[in-house]
Amino acid sequence: LRTSHAMAAVLNQAIRRNKPEGEVDRELDDEEDNGEELDETALLERVFKKMARLTSVFVELNVLDNPKWHSMDAESQGVLVEVMQYKARREARIPSRKGTMPPYVSVVHVLPVEKEEIESWGMNFLKLEPSERLEVVSYIMFDSSVGKVSGRTWMEVDIFNAFAAEVSLGYSDNPYHSFTHGCDVVGSCFRILQQVRWEEWLSEVDTVALLVSALCHDIGHPGKTNPFLVETRDDLALRYNDKSPLENMHCARLFEICTINDLNVFRKFDRASYKQARSVCIAGILYTDNAQHFDLVKEVRKVFETSLEVCDVDLKNFEDGFPTQYLQEVIRKNTMLWIKVILHLADVSNPLKTFDMNKLWAMRVVDEFFAQGDEEKRLGIPIGMLNDRDKVNRNGAEHGFINFLLAPLVISVVRVFPMCHPLGTQMVNNMAQWHQTWIRESKPPEEDIQKRQADIDKCREQVSELVTRKPRSCKRDAGQPP
Repeated sequence: LRTSHAMAAVLNQAIRRNKPEGEVDRELDDEEDNGEELDETALLERVFKKMARLTSVFVELNVLDNPKWHSMDAESQGVLVEVMQYKARREARIPSRKGTMPPYVSVVHVLPVEKEEIESWGMNFLKLEPSERLEVVSYIMFDSSVGKVSGRTWMEVDIFNAFAAEVSLGYSDNPYHSFTHGCDVVGSCFRILQQVRWEEWLSEVDTVALLVSALCHDIGHPGKTNPFLVETRDDLALRYNDKSPLENMHCARLFEICTINDLNVFRKFDRASYKQARSVCIAGILYTDNAQHFDLVKEVRKVFETSLEVCDVDLKNFEDGFPTQYLQEVIRKNTMLWIKVILHLADVSNPLKTFDMNKLWAMRVVDEFFAQGDEEKRLGIPIGMLNDRDKVNRNGAEHGFINFLLAPLVISVVRVFPMCHPLGTQMVNNMAQWHQTWIRESKPPEEDIQKRQADIDKCREQVSELVTRKPRSCKRDAGQPP
């Protein structure tokens, strides 16, 4: 016990010494050992709590860099890794295996649509038969510019097709969250990967895992939201402690399917490659929960703002690829973040499509929300703000989705990936078309029209600045906010 008391006192001093001035933790003072009698368990809990806080401080201050990590004794490293779950350094990602691709023979001999349509934001999975959707997905996985390099190296065609067929059976026939949506998100990921020049920075392992995640990201979706599951005490909410129950379930279903050898899409992966692919799937799918949306936007903004000296370059510098320093310090350094961003952006990308496609999918979203609202009324529980068919305007709902959710994400992404600026332009054009449709069909008051027009003008101005991007000084005047 005396040793534990001493450890607690030393940890207190270490925390104070490493905390920035003015940020001394008030809890620390409250917990200062004042001679109170504590049993052994309580004292050890206090020590480990302080160790966790100290580890957090060290991470924030980058104290545990590689030289200091290697200078620590094995027991200290063991406490940080096994008890505190600290990772001393970023694990190396599996490198590309370009050149190992088998001879090219088309997997899909006859496509149900033209290749140009698959590569466009006007691709319509809704018009295809179920077998045709699978053909398009197989084309993306094996025959496309992405698939020829990634899927062909790491997956077996027959295994993937059996896996995809099983995944399709796992989806429910919801208006929106259906297997058709899963295929559509694969298509959107494919297009975004092309736009962000994936071959310059993303390994084939990560690429395959990302596309598999896209196909499975909503498997088993009941057509109800996470708040509904929590409110009704659904088994999924209980199982996952109200934390992204749907997304946790989707990810678990993916890997449950892979436990069957003939359906294991990762069967060719060695241990290290599988571990990396699994981490991509888990991170990507969990971040499709819109509750994580603003945290993701903040992460993207943080990367841009903390790398201004590298990011502050003319748009023309990206015409032939990423500048070398930019590629290393901004893109490759944050690979997992961009994986999460690509899948989430693909999942919410309906307003980035042609307006006709945007409208088709938006109406399905509203149909599913209204069905949940009907159930909420029947159960006598709070009705979601977008779920009451008696109050929500179908054409008006998309404005808020674009303005408050999608636009901050797209604008942040385009700052880092300037070659994606056409997505911002299409988003603003769709926003304007929704505005006109809403005016024509709803006859709203002039005041409401002007408020929404101001939103559109603001988004258009932000996107225009990105399209005509010019370098800006990294040094700000004193007192100028970041």
